[in-house]
Amino acid sequence: TKSAYESALETAGNDVTKLDLEQAVESWTSGGEAKKLTLGNGEYVMVETVAPDGYTIAGAIAFSVNAGKVYVGTEEKQDSTILMNDTISKINISKKDIADKSDAEAADIPDAVMKLTATDTDTDLTKINITGGTRSDLPTQSKNVIAWTNDGTTTLEMLPNGEYTLEETTAPDGYTKVTTIFKFTIANGVITGADTVTDGTVTRDGDTITVWDTISTISINKTD
Repeated sequence: TKSAYESALETAGNDVTKLDLEQAVESWTSGGEAKKLTLGNGEYVMVETVAPDGYTIAGAIAFSVNAGKVYVGTEEKQDSTILMNDTISKINISKKDIADKSDAEAADIPDAVMKLTATDTDTDLTKINITGGTRSDLPTQSKNVIAWTNDGTTTLEMLPNGEYTLEETTAPDGYTKVTTIFKFTIANGVITGADTVTDGTVTRDGDTITVWDTISTISINKTD
């Protein structure tokens, strides 16, 4: 059976699982009910190849069948049921002072306004959970665009798979806004591709994107 929270399970077409050590003997797309299989004695591996939107791929599960009973390791599974749990995807957006780039423990700069846009206009971001930030209103509301004001590292939970752009729309007081529009791709709940920004104003480390602001400076000339 495939469990990744009830709402995801009810949507068919999200996850494909294959069995067996060397050759797939069964494959399916999960729906709202457990998948029932008839398997002979032997050793198998259940592998999730595509995670539902907003989730990451679960680890493979090795199991065996012997005399009609199912075992994971030495543990006999009750009702011959194997449960595979997916984890909610989490993408982190960090906002820091570029002067602190060499400091791995540097704190985030609060009060930046960030905007995330899904390239596919049918992507719905209205239900994305945001921690470490407060949603901001946009002049024009679109379901594929969200904005927030950060109060630390912002975590976006359950972003659907697809292509995105990230930009800073308002810099914190005393800083200059980064004008780079950063493009990245999410597949199976993780960042799989991202722009390389040559000026170092936006960097990516795994599933964390950091936008580096520069302190504003004002030049005052005094002449006779």
